[in-house]
Amino acid sequence: MLVSISHAAGPDARPDPGPAQQEGGRRRSTPRSQATPRSPGRAALRAACRALSLLAASALCAFGAGCNGTYGAHAGQAMTPSPATWQSVTIPDHGFSVRMPMQPEVERETEIADDGGVMGVFFGANVLRDVVLGFRIVHDPVGFTGHPIKGGALVDLIAEDPPGRAPADTSEVVSRREFMSGGLQGRDVALVDRQRGTMMHVRLLLGRQRLFGAFAIHAIEEQARLAPIVAAYLGSVAVTPAEATSPVGSGKLDLARWEHVCPPEADFVAVMPGSVRHEEVTLPLAEETYQVNVYSVTTDVESYRVYEVRVGEAPKMKLVEHLRASLLAGGARVREERDVQSRGYAGRSIVVEHGDYLIHTRLFLTAGRVYDVRATVPLRREAASKPHIDRFFEHFKIL
Repeated sequence: MLVSISHAAGPDARPDPGPAQQEGGRRRSTPRSQATPRSPGRAALRAACRALSLLAASALCAFGAGCNGTYGAHAGQAMTPSPATWQSVTIPDHGFSVRMPMQPEVERETEIADDGGVMGVFFGANVLRDVVLGFRIVHDPVGFTGHPIKGGALVDLIAEDPPGRAPADTSEVVSRREFMSGGLQGRDVALVDRQRGTMMHVRLLLGRQRLFGAFAIHAIEEQARLAPIVAAYLGSVAVTPAEATSPVGSGKLDLARWEHVCPPEADFVAVMPGSVRHEEVTLPLAEETYQVNVYSVTTDVESYRVYEVRVGEAPKMKLVEHLRASLLAGGARVREERDVQSRGYAGRSIVVEHGDYLIHTRLFLTAGRVYDVRATVPLRREAASKPHIDRFFEHFKIL
């Protein structure tokens, strides 16, 4: 993929200020959106990418052959009109819309992934005299979320061959850009095929169950003239928030509505009660400064949070000790402390009483991160809150 960070447990008390608040952390960015954890085979994603490449290649061939393609009812009849006159093209069942010169004929087919999974593919295009504008949606009911996407970079959906070349083609990748759009990870790629004399621009958005692709193809020498057309087309792509893979929400706790959280740039999954909010803060601690992603749902008296601290090569055990010390600061009384594990990663479970509140915390240490998973509830509601606290911790998994 993935909110004001209010740590107050009550109007006049702050039993769970959290590491960022205690050490003077400050807000750094706006929130992003929600996610559903899934674990499909990578074969499905590769098949989806191949499907997109095949459509783009066929459209490119149609363009090179004189625009006699069959991707729209009005194929090849005119030069591209001004974007101000374009129509909205919507695929409502898949939460996709884009603006195009004409309504395309939308076709559907079925793709079989290497692992045997069945994917639905929807595509359409306008093949005009000077440019091809097309899109393809690949739907895998199992879902794409959970594939390794590290360091904020989208897994390479264009080529798994050596960098700079597109698979089974003569195109050269001339630019790539990763971005976030509406909670989806995206990638813009520009490719040049000097053998055919064409240039292709591709925008990819990776959702929970769908891979969205839009492309524009034109002659290389027309790049400057058609740049506004390409920008208008790719910029008009819109995808339903339901496909978002990174949490963005109000941060309001709601025990009747549990959301899955699986940020594409992180290596954990969780289930949290309410509209999960994400925020990035900086944390000065132990003579170091850390980047912290905070995922939270709160009320005035209750909260559930996951703090993901990016540590890199920093001394992680020292950080864990400081986080434990900050939890016990201010006269907190330890009720229970024990060792725990999450998928082979060692952790520490600590339960403390702080004034009128009970704080459950689990600290986990991984190769590049420290996790502080925390639930805070009033002592008077301890028994009623136990099933929710158990559910919260049972569903937190490190990938």
